[in-house]
Amino acid sequence: MDLADFNPRACARVDNLRPKGAYPQPSPLPKKVQAWKDKIDPLTKEPRELIMIDWQESQCKLILDSLQHETHDWTLYTVKRREGLDKQDSQDRAHSLFSLDHHGRLRPEGRVLSALYQAPAANASANAIAAAAAALMVAQATAIDNYVADANSDIIEADRPTLLSFCGLSAQEWVIYDEFLRVYDASLCHFVFEIVSPDLKRMMNAHRLTLAAAQNPVVLKWEDYRKFILERLQNATMSMDVLTYFLKPRDDGLSVDLWVPERRAERTLMEDDGITLPEDVWLAYTINFVPPEERLALKVPAEKDRPAFNNNAGYTM
Repeated sequence: MDLADFNPRACARVDNLRPKGAYPQPSPLPKKVQAWKDKIDPLTKEPRELIMIDWQESQCKLILDSLQHETHDWTLYTVKRREGLDKQDSQDRAHSLFSLDHHGRLRPEGRVLSALYQAPAANASANAIAAAAAALMVAQATAIDNYVADANSDIIEADRPTLLSFCGLSAQEWVIYDEFLRVYDASLCHFVFEIVSPDLKRMMNAHRLTLAAAQNPVVLKWEDYRKFILERLQNATMSMDVLTYFLKPRDDGLSVDLWVPERRAERTLMEDDGITLPEDVWLAYTINFVPPEERLALKVPAEKDRPAFNNNAGYTM
């Protein structure tokens, strides 16, 4: 009944302005998200600037990541309290698994692992039950090994604890875990419309309604909205990284054993973003700030001798 933006004389289809949330009635923004939105800039005294298309992509990611974090906590509280699921998840297995995998990335593999369990026959002996349990553990461990070893899969060794957690879920805990996933994704899709500018909000909603009315209707998920937003923002990160790398001088007193690793680390970050330059270029902008006495101590070869260095392997970063 208490709707902050209620207008009794408005005729707009409110239900079409953004996707519905996880529940039929409107859900308020998580408290910290609402506080961020309502904050007044202490210098300009202007209201909070919401996400718009002239934002930098890297800064928007920070806000969207914060929205995910706050919505994760909101989901945990809401599902367990609103749906009265505390007792049904008394060991917090579904709760813990949702915290490990709140996007459901490993859910398909988890379902396969869980399905390996076969209930024992009614007349099975204790030894038979114990043998079946041991065999199940071996089968699940083998399946996880195969997932991790699969070069075409994005599953890595660090995912093993999460996959093992799926193995022990009961049928009821699966229901609770799936409810966590549903509420989390639906709430993110609902909440994000509250932290973007009106123009971007209209663009997002038009995209949503267009896909929903297509011959093969598509319901957008959180990752779809996140991608839609980020693709329309500015991204000067790489150009700034290049400028910073080539214009950055070596501070007075900075030891060479710190200068060189710092240069190498910055190069790695840039190459991860797809910025590739010849080895000689990286090397030149590092050695340029290494004075002759340090070059001598480090046995840096002359430029003409570098290709033949280390048995013709060359002198590199």
